[in-house]
Amino acid sequence: MATTPLGADALAGLLGDQARVRVRNDTEADDLAAIVAVALARHADDGSVRSDAEFGLELVAGEEAFFEPQPPSADAPALLEVLLRLRIDGEGAASPDGETRFIDVYLQAPPAGGGEPARGFECGIRRHDGAIEADEQLIPGLADLAAFARAVGG
Repeated sequence: MATTPLGADALAGLLGDQARVRVRNDTEADDLAAIVAVALARHADDGSVRSDAEFGLELVAGEEAFFEPQPPSADAPALLEVLLRLRIDGEGAASPDGETRFIDVYLQAPPAGGGEPARGFECGIRRHDGAIEADEQLIPGLADLAAFARAVGG
């Protein structure tokens, strides 16, 4: 069987980070909030969807993880859907009632502004100071925490 090499340019496209998702926990240590699972759906312009999930995470304050599509892709997603599963420990400042709870937070991140292809995405949780950005939402039941999902421009 004959083979056709892809070439350096095609292979370099796979290293472009365009579908990489960075998940961050930007809460404070005393919040005792952790991201314990992530489900991702990367939507392509042609209507196809690549999904994956990661369990067994323990992203505490100040930690992050990166998720690459498998198999790698040179195409930037047209939309990213994210479900973050959070654990809020009862002893933490983020817990409103002293009870440990698990919360699922659903987020979407469209392409970077002006319909430009994204160079990747970032999402996560943070302690907010009262100001919520357009790509953020308050986490129901948790007055001091917000979740975010955004495209990283090219």
